[in-house]
Amino acid sequence: MSAKRPATSNLGGDKPKKRRMSLSLESKLNIVKRHEDGEGANSIARALGLAQSTVSTVIKNLANIKMAGDKHNTYGQEGNTATRTYL
Repeated sequence: MSAKRPATSNLGGDKPKKRRMSLSLESKLNIVKRHEDGEGANSIARALGLAQSTVSTVIKNLANIKMAGDKHNTYGQEGNTATRTYL
């Protein structure tokens, strides 16, 4: 029977684990706009320095991103502007 592999915290070798980064809403809206203007996912990815799969995921979630963008544009930077009435 062969020996088990030694347990290591870094299974990929010498490289540290890559940190996940999130795109801002503005970046996602930019991707959506470019896609709607007819630009392909590969072209957008190269221009913005992103992975093609990241751009494709943003395009796939188009409806949710547009909804978030509409809320952002409606409320602006000040947040919810609804007023409360007290009885």
